Amino acid sequence: PREGNRYDGIYKVVKYYPEYGQSGYKVWRYLLRRDDPTPAPWTKEGKARIASLGLEMQFPDSYEHSTKTKDAKPKAKGKKVSKAKRPREDDDDIEEETKKIKISYSLAEDVMKAISA
Repeated sequence: PREGNRYDGIYKVVKYYPEYGQSGYKVWRYLLRRDDPTPAPWTKEGKARIASLGLEMQFPDSYEHSTKTKDAKPKAKGKKVSKAKRPREDDDDIEEETKKIKISYSLAEDVMKAISA
């Protein structure tokens, strides 16, 4: 379905076999067969059964809240963030803003003597 999860029956493995994929690795393929006496929900019989039983989608409270906030907030169009490993020349102004102030620390004389010894 477009939203939520759906139980669509019990499946059994009819056949499984190894096959080599595009990248050359071995991939196992499975042939499944639906083994459930009730009709599948995407068929006409299944849709009629859903309507006759009066089944509806159920969402947790947090799910509905999160979807409403997603719809309410329009996406702000801004500068795209680059995933480049090296910074580009036009990103220099951004780096200057994010640099941290360096704090100098001086060691005591006895500690300096212990290090140099």
